[in-house]
Amino acid sequence: MHITNMKKIIIINLFVLLFNSVLICSDFYKNLEKEGKEFYMLGKYSEAVENFRIAEFGLHDETDILKEIYLYSSLAYFKLKDGDKVIEITDKLKKLTGILSFRELKKPDEIRDDLDSMFSVIERSYAKKVNAGKSGKHIPVVKDNKIERLYKRLRGLLKRNDLNSAIEGIKNLRKLGKNDLRVKYISGVIHFRKNHYKKAMSDLLPVTISDSEELVSESSYYLALLNYFKKDYGRFLYYCKKVKKKDANGKLAEIKKKVERIRYNGVLKIKNSFFSKKDFKSFINGFDGDILLASDILDEVLTLLPVRIRDIYFMSDFIVRYPNVYNKSFILKVADLLIGKGMSEYAINIIKKSKFFKDKSLSDVEVFYKLGLIYLKVGDKKRAKKIMLKVYNINKNYKKVNHYLTN
Repeated sequence: MHITNMKKIIIINLFVLLFNSVLICSDFYKNLEKEGKEFYMLGKYSEAVENFRIAEFGLHDETDILKEIYLYSSLAYFKLKDGDKVIEITDKLKKLTGILSFRELKKPDEIRDDLDSMFSVIERSYAKKVNAGKSGKHIPVVKDNKIERLYKRLRGLLKRNDLNSAIEGIKNLRKLGKNDLRVKYISGVIHFRKNHYKKAMSDLLPVTISDSEELVSESSYYLALLNYFKKDYGRFLYYCKKVKKKDANGKLAEIKKKVERIRYNGVLKIKNSFFSKKDFKSFINGFDGDILLASDILDEVLTLLPVRIRDIYFMSDFIVRYPNVYNKSFILKVADLLIGKGMSEYAINIIKKSKFFKDKSLSDVEVFYKLGLIYLKVGDKKRAKKIMLKVYNINKNYKKVNHYLTN
């Protein structure tokens, strides 16, 4: 049977359309993988693992890319102290590559040290099922007298500002255990003193998951300063909370006051509409990780009379794009304000754009219940029932969820 020219054209067009859609889909997953790497390098580990989880699904046939996804995602879970996930991902990595030992892996230069540190912990801790092996909550520092003696000597040299001797000493310390977190700490401090801030941050970040309170506190002091230099004030404040020593806290006190003034003045500028959109974005980015920021901004804006409800909506619509600067209370308060002014559809929009709706790992029963009630208020019973079913799946006894599902 002969196929007409018209049929041939249709078949060719369908093939081209299908081929293009596959390419577009592939690009989507590759962009997610690339963005996941960027999140990791910025220290946004929760966002990174979410990107890698989706990218893995779409790139399961791309062996080389999949290998990097497993390397980065295992590291991100390692930073999040999720030991079970680290083992799960590294087992996938072994199966994909056919390696018997992590030493056989070719590692990307930008995460080589992080990987060496993680693999060392896995081999001596998870594999032996000690400390972190089951819970993944504690990452041990190797107890070795020779390393400990040299480590203490180098600490003394740094305290006396004898940087040249410390630089010579770190070479010997690395030979004894380059992946030991004490070595990472000394190396990080040396890089900090030499103004090699990027290398200092790379060395010091793994130290914050140590089970040594002293190491966590002291590395956090330097990380606080490093983030201050970067004008990443949200992370500066985060690491300040991890610093336990009084003398270190005393050194940070004036900087903290300065950062708090920057924060307060920024909130006032937003309140009085003195910020351009570009400045607003810059301010929000500077306090990434400060989940109380949005609520403080909202409270200041609400002191203005009359309340400018549309300004609050547009401000909130902008803020929800930055998941690390707001909490559940902010979303619920904005929703109630909009509902009270007859703007229920706008309240729905804010909730659906929030991280509590978009990120399954952050699904919150109170937020979903509020959304279900708003749908009922606007007469959309179909969507209301769908949302109430999600509430039921989270907590079947929550408030009046059963009543709304059966009526």
